[in-house]
Amino acid sequence: MARRRGNSATDRGRSGGRPTRLSWSILTLGGALAAYVAFNMATGLNAPVRQATAEATVWLFNLLGGNASLNNTIISAQNARFIVVNDCTPVGVVLLAGGAVLASPVTLSWKAIGLAATAFGLVALNFLRLVSLVFLGTVAPEQLDTVHLLVWQPVMVLAAIAAWFLWYLRAERALRQASAS
Repeated sequence: MARRRGNSATDRGRSGGRPTRLSWSILTLGGALAAYVAFNMATGLNAPVRQATAEATVWLFNLLGGNASLNNTIISAQNARFIVVNDCTPVGVVLLAGGAVLASPVTLSWKAIGLAATAFGLVALNFLRLVSLVFLGTVAPEQLDTVHLLVWQPVMVLAAIAAWFLWYLRAERALRQASAS
């Protein structure tokens, strides 16, 4: 009996011992998750990021006409006080989007563009989030928890996913056009 070659379902996707695209993607996203856990556990890493986030938030809030002060990572504005914790930094969403960018099947140059673009956009959005929450805490403190937990947190995660998705569509289209030329 002759042995069949090629095109069977079990032959497709074999990589001869090399990691498949799926396993590489899972490893990359797992690495981003591990980096986030390590960031949250390493005070030496996260304390300066929290401090920089708090300082930039106060600077932006005051630039826009507010009156806030800072003591370590505690922002005070009128009668409201805000403690900048790890989840206030853009690290989590940047790592989420960055892991997705690195796991994407595109060239290294497109990955570099994706990392820079998504990080820039998510950091900017995070500062908009923080400044708006400080403002809301001074004018409508009863709404702060709702907006913080039910609006901004999902918006940040969805923004990370959307940033990756839009970048990926652009990168894939550009690579397809380049290969067609």
